[in-house]
Amino acid sequence: MTDLSTWYTKSQACAKLGNIAERTLDRLVERGKIRKRTRPMPGRKPEPVYSAEDIDKIIELTEARAAVLPPESNYPILRRKGAPAPSAALWLTYEEAAAYSGLPRRTLERLVRAGKLAAIRAGSTYIRRADIDAMSQAENDPGVHVRALLPLLDAVARIAAHLPERVIPPIATEKIRLESTKSQGS
Repeated sequence: MTDLSTWYTKSQACAKLGNIAERTLDRLVERGKIRKRTRPMPGRKPEPVYSAEDIDKIIELTEARAAVLPPESNYPILRRKGAPAPSAALWLTYEEAAAYSGLPRRTLERLVRAGKLAAIRAGSTYIRRADIDAMSQAENDPGVHVRALLPLLDAVARIAAHLPERVIPPIATEKIRLESTKSQGS
């Protein structure tokens, strides 16, 4: 005969499993994951109790799975449909990406089509959060815009070097060369 005094009551079992709903506990019992018995109570009707051993085994498996995945993982395939994404999701839907970046959904769709944002299709389209972060950092970095102009500045300096001084004074040409070399050095 099994000693039921160490087994958990329904509320204790739910709390031990991370405050799961009682219905979830019932489903685990139906699937045979947790054993359920009734413990006789003197002067009252018997109460259902749940195997502490089975519950501890489920907790160990859950912790083992959590150790395998990175702590901030939110792979779309592993997330239940309709479940809210954690705040540190690696991949975002268009709606989540729009809320995160402040850009309209249409703009994000255009950026994906243009190849400026990487996206994957797994039922829905998902955009990598790191790409949105990198894009916003690039927009806020003034050096990015100056670096984009360097080839143009070099071309202007080469052309200006061959023009007579009355068209472009030598001081302006030298200034363009200095700005170009400063930007390239950083």
